[in-house]
Amino acid sequence: MYHGLQSKTFERDRDRDAELTAAGWIVVRFTYRAITTRPERTAERIALLDARAASRLAISDAPGAQADAQAMLQQARSAASPTLEATALCRLAAVQTRQGQMAAAVASATAALEAAHRARHRPVQARALFRLAEAQFRSFDNAAAQRHAAQAVALFDALGDKVGMGRALWAQGFAHDQQGQARERDRCAG
Repeated sequence: MYHGLQSKTFERDRDRDAELTAAGWIVVRFTYRAITTRPERTAERIALLDARAASRLAISDAPGAQADAQAMLQQARSAASPTLEATALCRLAAVQTRQGQMAAAVASATAALEAAHRARHRPVQARALFRLAEAQFRSFDNAAAQRHAAQAVALFDALGDKVGMGRALWAQGFAHDQQGQARERDRCAG
């Protein structure tokens, strides 16, 4: 027996892993104890998966980025950490946005914002607001995008995160531009 499983179950798991790997997925396995008793390691793994998902998006490997985002979300939920869940949902929203799945991206970013609020984690709240604003302006929901981007700008500014603030201003500027509001767009850009 392996981890309380019969050998048939173990073999079936390995067969499934091999099939997923052959299909281009990356199988990531974690023990129950590693997730529940060593949350700092879970946070490290999620951060590494997040970085890899971002890199995969940069090289147009959306399926790989999607797999990493899903692995992040599974680990975060297993660890029962709203901060890690919000981080995973932000990455998932970014992947969905790049794939043109705007309704899914809005839903993931909204869920990320809710998880970040539960965690009272302001940096992740700011990222979730940015992701939500981006998905909204790409969905042409410009009024909501402007509102959420403005909240992200203010929060990034309060945190001293100038890069995040610049990204949120970019989303806000795009939303203004799509509504023909050149003066407001230029204010965001300058």
